[in-house]
Amino acid sequence: MVLINNFLLLTGTLGGIAIYFWGLFLGTLYFYIVENKLSSDTKKLAIYLCTAIISIFITGHAASLVGMTDPSRILLDEAVMVPFIFVSYKFTKTKIDYKTILGGLILYGIFDGLKPFGINYLGDLPGGLGIVADDLGAALLAAIVIYFAQKVLTNKN
Repeated sequence: MVLINNFLLLTGTLGGIAIYFWGLFLGTLYFYIVENKLSSDTKKLAIYLCTAIISIFITGHAASLVGMTDPSRILLDEAVMVPFIFVSYKFTKTKIDYKTILGGLILYGIFDGLKPFGINYLGDLPGGLGIVADDLGAALLAAIVIYFAQKVLTNKN
């Protein structure tokens, strides 16, 4: 348990913004690996949902270790939410490219920072659930914006 606790606190050596970008980088890498190694969308979704659920418990435990409700040094919540930013491309049948990834990460960062449309209330949920839920809200909001942008840009009905 000491090893796990030390690993969870190790991320505190980076600054808040650096940890955020590191989390987004790891999340993008995680998304890339899952998308390219698995052919079944059902298996991909199962992995994304399982890691999101597991992250609720891990982030809750990490937050209790440092005595904060949503410490910026925890990057797992950002990393596991990255795939949810890009769920919309499954519905538009468009190929995901670097512009979509960059735009999605920027949108996610904006929505995660501003927490509009009630996303801020998700962070009030207890423990790890609140830590992960507000990031999920920001990711899904980014996915909605990407979906409509793809529809407009590709002229699909």
